Amino acid sequence: MASLPGHTTAEGVPLSTAVLAGAWCLDLVGVFLVAELACASWDRAAAEAEAALPGKRRRAPAFPTFEGLVDEAAGPRAAAAFTAGLHGLTHALLVCCMAGLGRWGEANAGVPYAAAIGAVTAAAAAVATGRVPFPWTDAANRALIAACLGGLAATAAPLALAHGSASASAFAVPAAPVAASAFAVPAAPVAAAAPALPVAVLTFGFHIVTPYVVGLLRGDVGRVAAALAVGGAIPLVASAAWNAAALVTLHAGAGLGVGAPAADLAALRAPDALFAALGAGSAAGAAPQLFLLGALGSTLLAYALAFPPQLRRHLEHDADDGHDAEGVVDRPPRPATVAQAALALLPPAVLALALPSAFDLALRVGGNLVNGTLFGLAPPVLAHLGRAKHPAARRLVPGGDATLAAVFACSLAVMLAGA
Repeated sequence: MASLPGHTTAEGVPLSTAVLAGAWCLDLVGVFLVAELACASWDRAAAEAEAALPGKRRRAPAFPTFEGLVDEAAGPRAAAAFTAGLHGLTHALLVCCMAGLGRWGEANAGVPYAAAIGAVTAAAAAVATGRVPFPWTDAANRALIAACLGGLAATAAPLALAHGSASASAFAVPAAPVAASAFAVPAAPVAAAAPALPVAVLTFGFHIVTPYVVGLLRGDVGRVAAALAVGGAIPLVASAAWNAAALVTLHAGAGLGVGAPAADLAALRAPDALFAALGAGSAAGAAPQLFLLGALGSTLLAYALAFPPQLRRHLEHDADDGHDAEGVVDRPPRPATVAQAALALLPPAVLALALPSAFDLALRVGGNLVNGTLFGLAPPVLAHLGRAKHPAARRLVPGGDATLAAVFACSLAVMLAGA
């Protein structure tokens, strides 16, 4: 979400908002296909438990995992390949977080890029290994989310106001001619929208947590569908508001419009150029910089807590760790070992430090190739295999193989557009 404006500047607000809506619809169908598989898996596990202990009090089935669903539908080799791809995608997104935070510190706090990367890596390692108590980490995460929401509200506020001036205030409304350029539509909309599609799809890709949601709601199809649809709408609204407000700010501050030279627009994909165009270090840029800090920081904390242990053991082995029979969390996550933290955090830190273009490179490779394969192409294929094995299972996505083929084709088109 933080990087969207750098990829949608050439599209303008109307077209980029339409692209985000289309990406959200495609992602939501994929999420529902994953939920369909997870609900069916939950139902089978509950039926097996009932058959083993009829009429007796039983512990709820272990929470489904994406790796487990792949194993069930396509076998252990496919599950191992999926896990390797997921780890690669997470490493790529860690590169984005670290490089983005490093550039943020350089632009807004005057910290040298290398020092900022070192500080970010050390902080993430301390969180991952439990050197920072979990309540402190939780409080920091809540503060970052609050900063993100506050920055989003302040950045988007001008869009809701009918008056204002181009002053140095963070709430200022840009001058009318400049603001109008952000709402122009390019002459070749398809060509302009294509490069942003993979990033837009990556923005809404919450497939990996879908099996966990199914476990929390105990396989109740109706509640799962409602939770995913309503919960998934929140990032759509937030990303559309942030993207529109940031584009207006970019067009006002950097003088770029939908007809600007392609090289100038492409340069905004680098975080330092994007931050500078949004007013890094200035009063006018305080709101968007606050949003960027909160978004990147809270994401890094989540990865630092969840990712390192997964590199050394499959998630399904610990699927019910920290949960009672009702699926309620009763203790914080176990800290990672130093080796796990090093495997998770050092490769992204080295890449972010060595390559100035690491942010955009990791985003394009991870967001297009890896994310597109795992969460674009895989769900319809897995749903086809799962439906063939268990034809009586309940469906969250209507239609047969034609629908699955259409989802596969749309996902492939997004990958090709971003190639």
